[in-house]
Amino acid sequence: MERQRRLAPEDLAIAHGNLKKFIDLMKKEAVFLGKAERLDYATFRAARRRLQRQASLTAFALWPFWPHNFVATY
Repeated sequence: MERQRRLAPEDLAIAHGNLKKFIDLMKKEAVFLGKAERLDYATFRAARRRLQRQASLTAFALWPFWPHNFVATY
C-alpha cells in the first residue's frame, strides 16, 4: 500500500475491514475443516479458494449487465 501511495485514512479503513473479513472467513473454514481451535495454512488455502470461487461466480453472474463499452468486440 505504501508503494502505491494508498495510506489515506479511508484506504486504511478498507484494508482493515478486508483483513477482518478474511480472518472471519478463515475461522469459518477452520470450523468446516474440524480445526476450530487454530488457524493454519490449510484454513488459509480453504478461505482463499472460497474467495476465488465467489469472485468467479460474481463476474459470471454480472456478465449480462456489463455496459457494452467494456466488452471487446472483434
